[in-house]
Amino acid sequence: PQAQPASYFLTWREGELVAWRDGLPPSLFSFFFAGAVRGVPLADGEERFPVLLFSHGYGTATALYSGVAEELASQGYVVVAISHTRGGGPLVFPDGRVVDELVQLTPLDPALNTRVQAQWAADARFVLDRLTALDSSDPAGRFTGRLDLGRIGAFGHSFGGSAAAELCRTDARVHAGLNQDGTFHGNLEVQVQVPFLVMNSEGAESDPSRGLFFQHLGATGYDLDLQGAGHLTFSDLVLALPLIRFYSPQATATEYQLGTLDGQRAFTLVNTYVRAFFDKHVRARPTPLLDGPSAEHPEVELVVHLP
Repeated sequence: PQAQPASYFLTWREGELVAWRDGLPPSLFSFFFAGAVRGVPLADGEERFPVLLFSHGYGTATALYSGVAEELASQGYVVVAISHTRGGGPLVFPDGRVVDELVQLTPLDPALNTRVQAQWAADARFVLDRLTALDSSDPAGRFTGRLDLGRIGAFGHSFGGSAAAELCRTDARVHAGLNQDGTFHGNLEVQVQVPFLVMNSEGAESDPSRGLFFQHLGATGYDLDLQGAGHLTFSDLVLALPLIRFYSPQATATEYQLGTLDGQRAFTLVNTYVRAFFDKHVRARPTPLLDGPSAEHPEVELVVHLP
């Protein structure tokens, strides 16, 4: 009860750099608070917890997805968020080094996009290897024997969502994948063989890679359209527009790619469907929500593709 909440960013400097790069008010993130506590032990007992890997969007800081990670962790998942060096927000390493460069991806260079995606998938495989080692023998004793490495899922936003698909395609340890509003890169004719959910912002049907992905998916697929969503609706920024307007009264949801759907409603819907998908395909729990359209969630259009 006396524990202090963790800071939203690992260091104040990182938050300052992210705000500067993204054109946000410099002190904006001083009003962002984590709902988690750093360094707490796992729940007592011998239960093993399923593992979810997360990859951020291109140019976007990992911390900006804290909401969905905290929601999943509160439901008994171990969520491991990867910061891909030179692919996301500015990084401040433990020794104080700052890496603020960003590899310049472009739709005009698909070969580069494919190479970078392969590197992100390799990063995730490395993390899985490290988690395997920690489950075997964690020097701190925290994770030894507590990770259920037979129940692993992967998800990500934007470029990170496509990288999650690449990880599913190349690593049999991953049993389910999810892409939040990301164009798919690489050779889509090479099938993903595990269940996969694609969450789309409004207007994403103009992206041909998503339909092509489902044509070649070798397992159950879920194509979810979230009406009124923008590309960054899938990040914590969806809750921040009122605060941004405190600094910049003329700021619009369109300017920040946040769509027209109410921020709290969007945040709840995204978390609800992400959790339902992994509960069904990582934990093997019945989740009728994924059977089709829901009267409780009229903003969501869901199509199920059977293999």
